[in-house]
Amino acid sequence: MTIFFGVYCLDETDCSSDTKIMLESLDYVSSDADSLWNAEGIALGQKTVFNTPESFYEILPFYDQVNNITIVGDVRLDNRSELYNKLDIDPKEYKERNDAAIIILAYRKWGEALCENLLGDFAFVLWDGNLKRLIGCTDHLASRSLHYFYNNKKFVFATTPNPILALNDVPQIVNENKLMTMISPHAKHLFWGESWFKNIFPVQAATTISVDRNGFKKKVYWTPDTNKILSFKDEAAFAEAFREILFKAVSDRVRSRFPVTALLSGGLDSSAIVSVAARVLETQNRELQVFSGVLPAGADPGLIDERYYIDQFKRLPNVNINYITAEGKGFFSDLEELQTTIYAPTLIASHYLHKSFALAAGQHGSRALLGGGGGEMGISYHGTGCYAEFFRKMQWSILLHELKCRKKMNGEQFWQTAYTDVLKPMFPERIAKMIRKRHLDKVRTHCLQPGVVQMLMDKWGRVNAELFNVNSGGVSSSHRVNQSKMIRMVQTKAHGKADLGDVELRNPLLDKTLLEFCLAVPPDLKVKNGYKRYLVRSGLNGMLPPEIQWRTTKGPFSPDYRTRYNAQLPQVRSFLDDINLNDPVRQIVDVEQLKLWTDKYSSITDKMARDAVPEGIYLIHFLRRFPDYRL
Repeated sequence: MTIFFGVYCLDETDCSSDTKIMLESLDYVSSDADSLWNAEGIALGQKTVFNTPESFYEILPFYDQVNNITIVGDVRLDNRSELYNKLDIDPKEYKERNDAAIIILAYRKWGEALCENLLGDFAFVLWDGNLKRLIGCTDHLASRSLHYFYNNKKFVFATTPNPILALNDVPQIVNENKLMTMISPHAKHLFWGESWFKNIFPVQAATTISVDRNGFKKKVYWTPDTNKILSFKDEAAFAEAFREILFKAVSDRVRSRFPVTALLSGGLDSSAIVSVAARVLETQNRELQVFSGVLPAGADPGLIDERYYIDQFKRLPNVNINYITAEGKGFFSDLEELQTTIYAPTLIASHYLHKSFALAAGQHGSRALLGGGGGEMGISYHGTGCYAEFFRKMQWSILLHELKCRKKMNGEQFWQTAYTDVLKPMFPERIAKMIRKRHLDKVRTHCLQPGVVQMLMDKWGRVNAELFNVNSGGVSSSHRVNQSKMIRMVQTKAHGKADLGDVELRNPLLDKTLLEFCLAVPPDLKVKNGYKRYLVRSGLNGMLPPEIQWRTTKGPFSPDYRTRYNAQLPQVRSFLDDINLNDPVRQIVDVEQLKLWTDKYSSITDKMARDAVPEGIYLIHFLRRFPDYRL
């Protein structure tokens, strides 16, 4: 994983010792190139993992002596050809011109508005030595992370909080606001812009920041446009346009000097990626190794995995399916990273499968692992608000047809569907807020000590009032408003990619151009003939295996989770028993309650055991990062 970092001392003192400390703190990170650079009041550094063909031509930090600009970052530009023309780059330099050099030229042309002209996955920081100003940018969904600490004297930044925390003048204190999100799921909407480390903040998506002696500024440069509307002559014209954009998004993300691999769950989104990627790679005479989670040999015969749907891709000649069973692994496996590299205790309980996928990709020599994440915002949008929109626009025949098809397909009661999908989205905002407010007082099952809960609940009145006034919930009768809310939610909470070592997870369905296209498509192509997620079903007709194209169900990601959970319970109990009565983590975590929950676990539907126990275990490991909670 590429990690960049730097320190800007506003009093222009020497910062180079700080970046040396930051680099040393990253000795656990493998890389192809490490480098440091410094000038008066500024010091930058980077550990780079090469991946795209052009990345082999750059060593960051890169200093442009002519323009007195230096850059660090984790970047993959997807509109390089367009930028060549806009920036008047000599065609002879296309191949060797690296992304960093292109960004500097873009900055010279557009200034701090440069990101409005960039497409791809990126986070970078550049130092303008002439203006004595630091500028940082994230892409439209913050697919690459950027964190910072700022105390008016020193601005410290890095890909992850770890190198920032290595400095003595950065306090290592847990952010209590984040603990509140463990009590109330709604509180998270107020604290997406914070990290789990007090005074260390993530730069959110589509944001440009700048720092100089006059202070710190940030600006959002892109939000989804709900006013743009596309029209098509017919469904075939839509499918042609859809394929062109999706194929471009996938083609951009198979640019790697290493073998390309992909995840395949058997669902619509990952299947769409594999279908397209296989065809793109076939034109390059390349194969595609895919990784699919399935049940191990000897599993409970009553459990069913997605192997039937996964195996449909055996029809494609250049696709090789690798079954991943992650035998012996479970939610309690490989948690040491919570104390070192992972910067939040919010692991999903099936994290063991994701790690197994990354290990398998690495064994095949891959550094580019394609995933199907984000489809629900674009190509497989469920169509929330579409039926209400048909009603509002008096498209009665379309609405009646869809409701009848839903009843025939899923057995849904006609009036139940009409209430949920037609009437409810049209409630006035005042009534919708009253309905939402009833859910704000709900407290979820948690693992925190009663004293901590009381301390946090003292803030609850303020948080409750703020949440009531935040227009983040509810369903609109405009489907584009609902779809854009999903995109904005991801923009708000996205803090970069997972650390999979040298393997980079790439999600073509998060492509900016693709999201904008899918948002602008009319509603009668998002729900049709009773089907939700119709865009991808229609757009890849003839490419998706029919068994997957028209399926309306999806099996669990890890169907044997309960078996794995039960197998690891003895280890979990032993871990909890070893936490002595004077252990400082008990100040935060109710260890005795966790013990009771491990004893009473009975079924996968038991919310306390399914969610609260792993959450508590992960929090204990994570707290060990802080001096106050170490033994």
